Amino acid sequence: MNTSYGLILFIAACTINQTWAQSVTDNLIDDPTVHEHILEEDEEIYSDRDGGHASKDVGDPKEYLDAKIFDLFSRLPGLISSAKLEIEEKLRFTLFKKNTQGWSIVAAGINDIFGDYVGNDYKITSTNQIYTYGFLFFYGLGFGFPALVGNPSLPPIDCSVDNYQNTLERYGLTYGPTTLASQVGVKSARSLVKEFDTFVRLELACILDEENNCESAAEVKWTLDNLIASYDARLDLEATSSGYIRRK
Repeated sequence: MNTSYGLILFIAACTINQTWAQSVTDNLIDDPTVHEHILEEDEEIYSDRDGGHASKDVGDPKEYLDAKIFDLFSRLPGLISSAKLEIEEKLRFTLFKKNTQGWSIVAAGINDIFGDYVGNDYKITSTNQIYTYGFLFFYGLGFGFPALVGNPSLPPIDCSVDNYQNTLERYGLTYGPTTLASQVGVKSARSLVKEFDTFVRLELACILDEENNCESAAEVKWTLDNLIASYDARLDLEATSSGYIRRK
């Protein structure tokens, strides 16, 4: 009997506890101050992730794009220099490794010949011995020389910040999209930006071609892509404000 009373009391206590917990949860869900607090916490989290700028408005799109273009223009020379140094360092190491491997193979063939010659008391005892030496010599050349010939020139590589700066000045992009559009018109400004994009990539090919092997080169390409996109967007706004409609 005591056991039955105890079981009944245990079930009743669990039921009361569950009802109280559900009531507290419902109150929290229905309480508007809880939602406000959660939203405030979320805003703080997103603000921290965005460097504290999440709640700030972009403001005038033209001013934003002008600032973006100026920032990308300013960053590119440093990125190009860093990429150039990184690529040159990797090229030096690659050439050193290939040359070392090539000469090691050639030297191994010669070493085998000399070792056999010493083992025969410095004598040529048969024509087979001469054939063996010839085979070892040309075997070493055949596998070693490909690593020694046909390699690119030693650094420095043949493109740099000067190529970027010269191309920039050649197409008049140094002073920004507003000045360029006011000088030649929006349509001509777009053509100049497109030509600049084509030729600056040719001028920086020795860096951009290494984007899959060099992180700095990939960053140069990414920054250049964003610069051209920002320039096009800014010229679109300039065309809209001046009443020019872009035709495809």
